[in-house]
Amino acid sequence: MVAQCFVTLGIPVLSADRYVAALLEQNSPVFDAIVTHFKPLLGQEPIVLAGELNKSGIRHIILQSVADRLWLEQLLHPLVLASLHRETQALQNVPYCVWEIPLLGKSGLRQSAKGMHYIDHIAIDRIILVDTPDDVRIQRIMMRDQVPAQAAEAMLQVQDQRTWLLQQADDVIEGTLAPEALQAKVRMLDEAYRVAFSEKT
Repeated sequence: MVAQCFVTLGIPVLSADRYVAALLEQNSPVFDAIVTHFKPLLGQEPIVLAGELNKSGIRHIILQSVADRLWLEQLLHPLVLASLHRETQALQNVPYCVWEIPLLGKSGLRQSAKGMHYIDHIAIDRIILVDTPDDVRIQRIMMRDQVPAQAAEAMLQVQDQRTWLLQQADDVIEGTLAPEALQAKVRMLDEAYRVAFSEKT
């Protein structure tokens, strides 16, 4: 919803999830690497179901194993980041763009002594956090990944860096705002960003 508000205002929104989906296409190098890594860990459970990765089985493993979760992050994150950066560089005649990264976390984000944010080696200007209560986040995970509440809660615990993200965020949008209030908040941010980024160019 927040991303769509920016799109409505003419701002490009580049989605990390879209790049992940492309990387996970069957028989791609990333697909094959994940199959090779996780197949022995799944035992009798198939690693590929109807041409797609067994995400439920892989999810169960990475919720139990920090090493396997980090392996997957280190495989995917640099490739996704490179795609985001490449598409950003190709944009023309736009005031700014937004990267939509659902699982931005400590593993990739750092802050310099001068207060600049970096994702790996790439400088970013601002961080917008869409903040929602845990019960709402659990419901969204359940709907997105088609998992029961217990699995969604476990995923949230692994991913949860809310306090840290609130400290890093330059702007916070309440995820439970009514549509009209959400649109007004995004319009306010958009106006401020257009001014700030026009002064930088």
